[in-house]
Amino acid sequence: MKVKRGIVIALSLIVFLFTVTSATYAEFYKLNITRIDQDLYKETNSGYYIRTKYCYEYAHYEDVIYNSNTQELIFEDGSTYEVVGIFK
Repeated sequence: MKVKRGIVIALSLIVFLFTVTSATYAEFYKLNITRIDQDLYKETNSGYYIRTKYCYEYAHYEDVIYNSNTQELIFEDGSTYEVVGIFK
């Protein structure tokens, strides 16, 4: 009985640690964007388009950070906006 309980606790701990470490992993990308239209930006170097939601930043060759975990653009002033799509 004690052995089964110990195995269950150990497995639960492993699953918990795996969940915590995978949830906190994020990738950040530095992008240079220009506003094309309302909620539409173009990445200068790659030519990819970024569709946002309720983003009112009038960027012109502006450096931003893209957080792939939260799907957000982070501007230099600290404001963040949701990214709803990236396409070529």
